[in-house]
Amino acid sequence: MKKLLLQTIAILLILAGMVACGKEEKETPHITHINGMWKVKAVNILGELTDIGYPPENASFLDMSIEIPNTTQGYINGNTFCNPIGFDFELKGYQISLAQKGLFDEYRVGEDIYGMAFRYHIMFNVAKFNVSNNELIFMDFHDNSIIVFTKKN
Repeated sequence: MKKLLLQTIAILLILAGMVACGKEEKETPHITHINGMWKVKAVNILGELTDIGYPPENASFLDMSIEIPNTTQGYINGNTFCNPIGFDFELKGYQISLAQKGLFDEYRVGEDIYGMAFRYHIMFNVAKFNVSNNELIFMDFHDNSIIVFTKKN
């Protein structure tokens, strides 16, 4: 009887261990960390992340930036050096879908290379994001960084 009890306990412990090992704990993204003001630090130009330079002479804004008021609204606004921008977004984990909201083509002032690259990536390439304390990175489907932002004070 004692032997049967010990065998039963051993089997239960083995089964409990197998069940515990089979569970995958997936990290839940803290997508609220993307709320706030973000300044563009670098944009992928011709396959290489390039730090953005100074505003061009025709600049209307001192920087290129976006504002994400909150993740439930699904709307981002901001500016390139020369033009206001706006687009809708939808988040699924660390995947992000962006859709133009009309401000990319209305009353466009000529963009510099940074503004053109930013616009192109927002419209066609952004698929994922990664966020840390002070940095937000938009990536393409191949996990290449295409726009790097820093937290704006």
